[in-house]
Amino acid sequence: MSSTRIWHFMMLSLLISFGSVGVVCITPGMPGIGRYFHVNNTWLGFTISFYLFGYAFGQLIYGAL
Repeated sequence: MSSTRIWHFMMLSLLISFGSVGVVCITPGMPGIGRYFHVNNTWLGFTISFYLFGYAFGQLIYGAL
């Protein structure tokens, strides 16, 4: 493989991991976010659901491109 192909493969691997990294980064801070915005745990759970819904919907668009 040429160095350009390796570079493209590495960048693609990095971009693929953004969705899971986004969820993992916000999860530990959810109790603090709930206290700051005065939101109960039910609505905090919806934030993860909305994020994953948006991520999945985005994959439908980006996949077609």
